[in-house]
Amino acid sequence: MHWWSTSRRTGRRTARSGAAAVLAAAVAVTGLSSPAGGAPAGAPVPALSGAEQAFALDLLHRLAPGRPNLVLSPSSIATLLAMLEPGAAGPTEAGIAQALGSGAMSPQQQALAWRSLNNTLSRQAASDHVVLGTANELWLQSGFPVRSSYLALLAADFAAGVKEQDLDSDPAGSARAIDSWVATRTAGHITNLLTASELQDVVAVMVDAVYMDAPWQTPFDPSLTTSAPFHVAPGSTTNVPMMSTSQPLDVPVSATADLDAAELPYKGDDMSAVVLMPPIGRLGRFESQLTPAGLSATVLALQQERADIKLPRFRLATSLRLNQVLSDMGMGQAFTPEADFSALSPRSLDLSFVVHDAQMNVSEKGTEASAATGGGLTPTAMPAPPPVTIVFDHPFLFLVRDNATGAVIFEAQLTDPSSPEG
Repeated sequence: MHWWSTSRRTGRRTARSGAAAVLAAAVAVTGLSSPAGGAPAGAPVPALSGAEQAFALDLLHRLAPGRPNLVLSPSSIATLLAMLEPGAAGPTEAGIAQALGSGAMSPQQQALAWRSLNNTLSRQAASDHVVLGTANELWLQSGFPVRSSYLALLAADFAAGVKEQDLDSDPAGSARAIDSWVATRTAGHITNLLTASELQDVVAVMVDAVYMDAPWQTPFDPSLTTSAPFHVAPGSTTNVPMMSTSQPLDVPVSATADLDAAELPYKGDDMSAVVLMPPIGRLGRFESQLTPAGLSATVLALQQERADIKLPRFRLATSLRLNQVLSDMGMGQAFTPEADFSALSPRSLDLSFVVHDAQMNVSEKGTEASAATGGGLTPTAMPAPPPVTIVFDHPFLFLVRDNATGAVIFEAQLTDPSSPEG
């Protein structure tokens, strides 16, 4: 992935403070250790987008239960695995494809599709003046052999560079160097992704970093943000800063007994936040039953209406070690001495870890303000109906999606806005 633009902030590995605007930073990393110690033609973007949505929801189903809050970037994790898969062979490659749900594509087709999708997202972000960027890097033990065909694919399809580092004799210095690289590419928000102990015996580290800062198409009015109750669970309430707009928004919404939903556009209207709130006490059941087809149907069923939207201002941070989850999703062999990464290196390798850090801060307006002047023609027919009112005052799901493809760039589960930890 290689979108890019600009911004600020600091973070650390567990609870972190947030930044301004609608902003998120995430990183996925994987380490390999020796065992016992423009857009290309024909890239299958629709197949990739469908697989990425299914992967995002599969991760949500597996990671959300038992957590009050959660934030992650499924696209960052999927990109890292898509970079790893062309280096695998046999059952190891098939297991990574199973985890990604990308079996209908070859690893090379998937890499081409990521290049095409990222080129599209990069053009959209530049046009919309939205900050959306990723960077990829392969860190190698000095002198470690890697097949030139594999390095060529990483460079062509993921814009991934290669750095040699003395991982073996200086794991602490190597962790600092990689963390510094990550911090630079996430505007200082992810600073402690790796530790020296995680780099013991590691000979190669892949890193994907993604950063987004997107202002709302219509910002919330900070002067209207007030303390309001949020119903964490039946019989349990906490007060949170609740945001409002000065006028009703004209956005796709639905307010029913089974689900309150709104699609809130970011500047440029190419990306949006889809906020889904089932009745109190039913978020876990709703998430467990949510499918890509169900999500698409829900979004398509939203109706453009005038709506008073009230949304908590919140910030979240989550650190994850994904070895077990990814093993459960089908790629367990990659973490064993039986792993086959012969398309990456002539040396035998297995996957020692996959870790992921993510942060999200949702606030009133972002880093930019916008103004517009227009001429309005007032009809003399029936008065407009009163606006729909949706108050997101109990646990909900928050998805940042690309509107055209449905790709889920970030996802968050919010049960308690007063706690930043996931």
